[in-house]
Amino acid sequence: MIHKVTLHNGAEISASLHNDLIVLKIQDDPKSWERPDFQNTNVMQDEKMMFFQHKLQYAFLSQMRNQGLQVFQTEVDIIINLCSKQSLLNIRLEYVLKAIMDACNKHVIADDRQVRNIIVQASTTKNQRIVADHIEIIIKDTLESQILTWSGDVFLTEKRIPISYDIGAKAHIIRNS
Repeated sequence: MIHKVTLHNGAEISASLHNDLIVLKIQDDPKSWERPDFQNTNVMQDEKMMFFQHKLQYAFLSQMRNQGLQVFQTEVDIIINLCSKQSLLNIRLEYVLKAIMDACNKHVIADDRQVRNIIVQASTTKNQRIVADHIEIIIKDTLESQILTWSGDVFLTEKRIPISYDIGAKAHIIRNS
């Protein structure tokens, strides 16, 4: 059974179920999605999300250096395997995926428009010895047959919208009484 939805910006999203695997297809230009406008204000990013993205980014860059790879310039396929102690109902995989893609953009993959396919396989574990979530990410260059593989234990973190703040032009001085 295939379900289709058209969003307000014209993007078409279809979902289908194949052998217990949910397949989502998004037919849209990724740059056309609306993003918050923070041009004239300061923003504060979520620290856990930034730590998650930086850990992935540096792990990818280290693995690329070890394998002698450069930034991917052509279309790529991405396979992500997740194993978590959390219930999959408590994880918004699309936001975790967005955080992973932001970690890759410009540093591992030249432009996120180059991503042709993403396959995510998520599972849970009851093993009490596991503290963090396990993630394996495989990036395959479709033309040059280059493959970047990384796996490790991290705490899965969802992409969060930055918080805008403006404390005004006045200096804030804390004085001891």
